[in-house]
Amino acid sequence: MDSHELENTRIAFSKFATGVCIVTAAVDGKPVGMTVSSFNSVSLDPPLVLWSVGKHAPEYAAFCGVKNYVVHILSSDQIALSNRFATPGIDKFDSLDYELSGQNVPLIAGAITRFHCSTVHNYPAGDHNILVGSVDEIEQGRGESPLIYYCSDYRSVGEAIAG
Repeated sequence: MDSHELENTRIAFSKFATGVCIVTAAVDGKPVGMTVSSFNSVSLDPPLVLWSVGKHAPEYAAFCGVKNYVVHILSSDQIALSNRFATPGIDKFDSLDYELSGQNVPLIAGAITRFHCSTVHNYPAGDHNILVGSVDEIEQGRGESPLIYYCSDYRSVGEAIAG
């Protein structure tokens, strides 16, 4: 694909609104995390989720090798946190207040929901890997206004439309 086709594809894909999440894990006791908008539910029974990590992401090797991770669904007031975890080359956990789960995975405060997951599949797919996780625990957090990403910008959800 040439650069013009790639740009057209990127623009077309940006027309699909997605939620914004931070995925965290620990590798050799060191916390890792990244912002993702590729999160999706796969199955209710058993509860499975998926998300993808780019092969050029600094966290690629870390997330492709972990057993446990936590998906944090962000609220509309967590744009700064999303930007922090989307910035390559910084210590995303520096001066960040977080706890550790029973599997030593960092837990970030303020998420709408947290899914504690165990990796069950890791599929190469183009320039990404798709990670499928079994949901081991769900924590309902605060708030009802999720952070949305649409047309390469943050958005929030307004009132639901009656249908």
